[in-house]
Amino acid sequence: MVTSNELHFCRIGVAVLIWAAILLHSIALLWIVAAILGFSAILTVRYAPMIVAYRYTFGLIWPGHSELVDTKAYRFAHCLGFLMACIALGLTFTPIGWGFALFFAVLKSISASGYCPATKLYGCMKAGGCCTFSKKVAELAKK
Repeated sequence: MVTSNELHFCRIGVAVLIWAAILLHSIALLWIVAAILGFSAILTVRYAPMIVAYRYTFGLIWPGHSELVDTKAYRFAHCLGFLMACIALGLTFTPIGWGFALFFAVLKSISASGYCPATKLYGCMKAGGCCTFSKKVAELAKK
């Protein structure tokens, strides 16, 4: 269980950090995003850095209502986000690096609005696939 305000703070905060990294061409901000997502994957959504930061600061004033979340789906999403942040970091030294970071920022913005593609993908794969391609991937994962 986490609160809705904690989730909003986390989603929006990470998206803002990525956009700031792009606008400022800041590799340090991309490292911070990678660290946040990496620790979020390791610690689970309940103890994710941005969740805990909100809980013990703004959450003392505006706690929000509790929400039951799929911990495994969020862990998958955080792992995927961490991977994308690492790819963005690795590509920043190439001509397409900041373009990939822009793609990542758009995806995180979609996630921040509540339509997280990674958690949807996890749910789809958990159900055995939603299309021909995902069904084949789910079959391979079971083997």
